[in-house]
Amino acid sequence: MSVLSKASIFIKSTAQQLDIINRTLGTVRPQVISPDLCDDIIRRLAPSLKPYVGCDIIDINPGICLWSSKIHELVKPRRHILVEPQESWYTPWIRPLLDVPDTRYHLAHFERESDIWDYEQYKDKGLLPEQGDEPAGSTSVIGKGKILVLANLGRYTRHVKKSAATKKLSESLRRVYEFSNRYPQTASSFHNHGPARLLVWMLDLEKTSFLPRTISLRRRYTVLNERSCYVEEIAGSVLLSNSRQREASIELESCIATAKRMSLNGISIPSSRLDEMPRRLREDGEEAVREAMVLNEADGNRQWQRELFELQKAFANGEKSQFIGGPPGYVIKGKTNVRRKFTPEFKRFKALETNNNSALSRKAVIDGVLKLDEKIRQLEKALALDTSLDHVQRVDRSRDLDLAIARYRELLAKQTDRRLSQALFVADDRAAWNPDHPLLLWDHRSAEPIITRPDEFYHPRPLALLDFEPQSTPLSTLTDVQQSYLEGILLSIFVSPTLSVGDALNRMAPGAAEALIPQAPSLQDPLRGGRRDVDQLRVRVLTLEMIRELAVAWDNWKYSPRFGELFQKFS
Repeated sequence: MSVLSKASIFIKSTAQQLDIINRTLGTVRPQVISPDLCDDIIRRLAPSLKPYVGCDIIDINPGICLWSSKIHELVKPRRHILVEPQESWYTPWIRPLLDVPDTRYHLAHFERESDIWDYEQYKDKGLLPEQGDEPAGSTSVIGKGKILVLANLGRYTRHVKKSAATKKLSESLRRVYEFSNRYPQTASSFHNHGPARLLVWMLDLEKTSFLPRTISLRRRYTVLNERSCYVEEIAGSVLLSNSRQREASIELESCIATAKRMSLNGISIPSSRLDEMPRRLREDGEEAVREAMVLNEADGNRQWQRELFELQKAFANGEKSQFIGGPPGYVIKGKTNVRRKFTPEFKRFKALETNNNSALSRKAVIDGVLKLDEKIRQLEKALALDTSLDHVQRVDRSRDLDLAIARYRELLAKQTDRRLSQALFVADDRAAWNPDHPLLLWDHRSAEPIITRPDEFYHPRPLALLDFEPQSTPLSTLTDVQQSYLEGILLSIFVSPTLSVGDALNRMAPGAAEALIPQAPSLQDPLRGGRRDVDQLRVRVLTLEMIRELAVAWDNWKYSPRFGELFQKFS
């Protein structure tokens, strides 16, 4: 029997058993049931998991334990604690692991779900007897003393509303937020004896809460995680075509940079496991992909645009008629007293033509806004970089810049809300993409995500595997009081991430912009992501450095309002 057939039989039989469990429980917990997917992910993670050989594993919701056993084989943990709240249903998979002689697997029982994420509960139950006993600097075993947490938080009920998963963090993902953000700040819980690492499976639609691919999806939770944790998508499904995405040219540059990092670090992913753009980049080369992108943009990259061009060609070649009953190519121009009914094809053609004219007009306006915005950014950087200018030259350059900013403001004032939103969305994505210091964690990825297929999970509901590793950032040096100010500021200003920083601060507290902005120099430094005109710097593009300066400035603000009132107002 071939390996492929064995895997197929395993997937089919496992899915049948899980059907019985989930019909009984009334809830569905998607799980990885593909050995091949696990093997591909293990090969991808192996280099980064070398320091965890001999660690302690806490495994939450292991289910059928396929993923758990693959990780176990790789890191050979000192102890592997299985935390399965529905143990009785998963006994056929858990019991064989516990019955192995000298097994390192241990089964844990907790009365409350909240206890599962409480490190002290594990210590009290004697599940981690060796944690904290290692002498300082001990290197006898590579991963001795480290904690690796595995979790599957993809559970959902059959009647859950989509908005519950997309607009707010679910209760289970709040646990992830607390693990990756709050605990490292105080070195408590799982991080008691050093930073713990988390590999978590979650519903694919929830991953953007932690790892957005466009600046428009960068929210407060995203920034709070950025301050203390590096997040990377290890595996996930392809983005839906209707998902909000940034310009293809930016994504291409990001893919090129990632390909270089993969080559440098010796990471290889099968082409069949790559998303479309990274795969085309590998197979066709950078130049071919760029040429195809230009042609695609010229020919129309939307289905309705392609349909319009095909109808336009058909009417021009006399293949279709304007009126019902008329011969092909029969077209009456201008006014006529003849009453004839238009063909459905002609009605469709005119509707698409109107839509296309509106799109071209909208694109021309947006391109004008973006072109002027880019010119201002270049002037800002040139003025900041050129130290050879004398006083008169610097005054002249500043005057030119101020005039350009004034024209830009006038242009923005003339736009409809929709066009303004579209233009600023693209402008902010361009600003966030800096090849040397990208703002989004997505652009720092060490490798492309492994693309999964629906049939590799029980109950075809896409899951994504995210990797959380605590790290030091510019915000790590803040005092506890300043950390609380930072959270309060983010809580309030990210209510409306498209507002300018000044408007958002004043909405939080009258006079806050006047008091805080001068004390946060990076806000107006174009070399650090700032803008000369702070009114054109929106909340969603704030860097960690800017946020740190605002928190410190608030701490030094003599007349700052009480933070308790702000939390009550915006929470």
